[in-house]
Amino acid sequence: MSPTCLYMSTSPQTRQPKGLPVGGQFAAADRAESGVTLDSADGRAAGDLTDREILDQAIMLARIAGSRAGLNEQDIEDIAKETVFWVLRTKKAKGGIVTGGLLRVASRALVSRMVDSHIRHGDSRALTIRKRVAADREQELGRHLGADELDEMAANIRPNWQNHRHKPRIGFQHQVRFASTEAMGAVFSDGHAAKSNDPDACGVRALADSVEDGLVPAAQAGLHVWNILAADSGAHLSVPGIIGTAADARRIKRAVPNSVDIATACLDGTATPEQQTALFAPFGGGLTPRQRAHMAAR
Repeated sequence: MSPTCLYMSTSPQTRQPKGLPVGGQFAAADRAESGVTLDSADGRAAGDLTDREILDQAIMLARIAGSRAGLNEQDIEDIAKETVFWVLRTKKAKGGIVTGGLLRVASRALVSRMVDSHIRHGDSRALTIRKRVAADREQELGRHLGADELDEMAANIRPNWQNHRHKPRIGFQHQVRFASTEAMGAVFSDGHAAKSNDPDACGVRALADSVEDGLVPAAQAGLHVWNILAADSGAHLSVPGIIGTAADARRIKRAVPNSVDIATACLDGTATPEQQTALFAPFGGGLTPRQRAHMAAR
């Protein structure tokens, strides 16, 4: 008995012309285009900034970029004005809308022109090439390049320069930039004076933020700050984990003048706060009265 194959043939269903209902309701006419737009309530297109928003964002962007470049208040104000003028002129000439992205592009270009206007064309191109090559190399190594590696990379760019008339100068990677004395003497909003471009000052503020957020114990932060001050004044440094080590405690007490008398006074309860501060400063500010008595007895 031979197997029997069953074949099922189907004919494709043809598209019915409009107006002829076949098994359902068809539209009698083509649908019109949607009249829904993304215009705002006042007639502006979505993303288009008002004049007030343009001015506010231009000032904000100029302050952010200007503070990083060390510009003074007058330069920042000039950049904000030129940014507004540039975007409005572009809108009038080419049409379209003014968005936040257009403002950022204009502000960055104006700051770059003001900061790098004194750099030679060859040096500027060489800096761009070195930045791109360094980024690729750091991606390959998985770490940041050191100063010596960057200098060696810059030295290898000059011999391969094609246009010898505009060849970058030796040491093009070390550019002299103008910094504002106002920016160098900036005062933080909390009243503590510090240099805005000082990495040590930024580190201290980051340490304070870590203490406030609970990421770093206050005692550990106190030890760190004490070492910073001790390094400048020549005082003895604190060592983490020094509490409970008799040899280290005796060494620290020997470095403090009259430490034995002060320790005895601490045990008797007659030491002044200044004497206690001088004796226990290397251990940070987190010692309890019991720990102080324990260290003084050693």
